[in-house]
Amino acid sequence: MKDAASAAAMSDPWQNPSFRRRWQEPLDHCMPQSTPTPELNVALEITGRALREQWRRERAKREGVPS
Repeated sequence: MKDAASAAAMSDPWQNPSFRRRWQEPLDHCMPQSTPTPELNVALEITGRALREQWRRERAKREGVPS
């Protein structure tokens, strides 16, 4: 780098073709944020618990631990 201006130009996407980051506008706080519905959260928790219990049974079976 020759000077501070050329170093600063490296963070400018128009000056540096290798620059990958782009400016993103901040979120508009007036717009409602999309959040999952509680029903989906409950369904996800039930599925997660069932998968964990299945994994525990399979692991116990592999290790020869009576269930």
